[in-house]
Amino acid sequence: MEMDKTAVRKGKLKEQGNDFAYWQSRPYYERILALEQIREEYNRWKYGTEQ
Repeated sequence: MEMDKTAVRKGKLKEQGNDFAYWQSRPYYERILALEQIREEYNRWKYGTEQ
């Protein structure tokens, strides 16, 4: 299962919601997918193609 990346919401910075509350409302598998994506992006940035 992949995370849906199509939802975009534009608003004012002061009207921004709470990230913690948002992620607590998401199912556990979606949180794990997001964490894995962040880990992969960081490793690509930090190490390039090296493993």
